[in-house]
Amino acid sequence: MPDQIVFLAHCFLNPQAKIQGSPDIADLCEKILSMLGEHKCGIIQLPCPELLHGGLSRWGQTRSQYDSVFFRRHCENLAETIVDQAEEYRQHQIPIGPIIGVEGSPSCGVNLTCDGPWGGELSENDHLLYKIRAVKLVPRRGVFMEVLQSCLGRRSITLDEIGIVESDPEESLHKLQVYLSKVKLQGGKKYE
Repeated sequence: MPDQIVFLAHCFLNPQAKIQGSPDIADLCEKILSMLGEHKCGIIQLPCPELLHGGLSRWGQTRSQYDSVFFRRHCENLAETIVDQAEEYRQHQIPIGPIIGVEGSPSCGVNLTCDGPWGGELSENDHLLYKIRAVKLVPRRGVFMEVLQSCLGRRSITLDEIGIVESDPEESLHKLQVYLSKVKLQGGKKYE
């Protein structure tokens, strides 16, 4: 029986869902899963809203592009089944959380998301290189994480979040280790 349930970004269990050409994160995924296993965590795999919206051959997009009423509604529909599960576990006194997201993701970023003036026609675009160079990390949640937290809040469920930085994961993995160790020391209770 798991000591607690964590909500894990889809790509940490299925890196094939990432946009084509993404860096290989197989080692990182293995480290995350090993750590969660050591702490006897049950895992709920979050859906990948980008994959389910744009498929495997999608282009990388920014938060601003995904921040539309249409994509938010898509995210709300995906979030509802996650929130239902969180509520069910909570009603049975099974500790839940954290949500483990992907820093820099326009959907699943926890503290950082990518944004910029991206969009428009690609061919014969005189400003294309400017647009590409202007995309940067900004301190904000990705659209799906924002929607998910809002849906959880409507049911009075508060879950901590931990963002994993794929390009430099050591500090993120350390934060996750500290979090899981503190939860274990407190008998499965969430700490602030």
